[in-house]
Amino acid sequence: MERRLVFDDRERQMRVWIGYDGTEEYFIHESYGARDLVEHNKNYAKENPRNVHAGNTQKHMVKVAELPLATYMFLQEQGILSDSKRFKRWLNDPDNRFFRTYDGRV
Repeated sequence: MERRLVFDDRERQMRVWIGYDGTEEYFIHESYGARDLVEHNKNYAKENPRNVHAGNTQKHMVKVAELPLATYMFLQEQGILSDSKRFKRWLNDPDNRFFRTYDGRV
């Protein structure tokens, strides 16, 4: 199989490849750099502990997660994003902890 990089956006952590599989069909592969996002989320959580906003009446929102676009689109297709209870359950699931930027429960 032969493939060629046609687009590389390091800031959004996205690469697009065109490949040839020997049957004259081309496909596109996009990589969203989830490993980099996991490291970013871990560092963000360390710098912003659970009680960082305690006593500050101007901080009404807390960032609890950051998702790669592919994961966001998957959750949207499954109807999880439109159901707040299902989305909270998904965020609190230990299997999805790498997307969390907040140590507490949502």
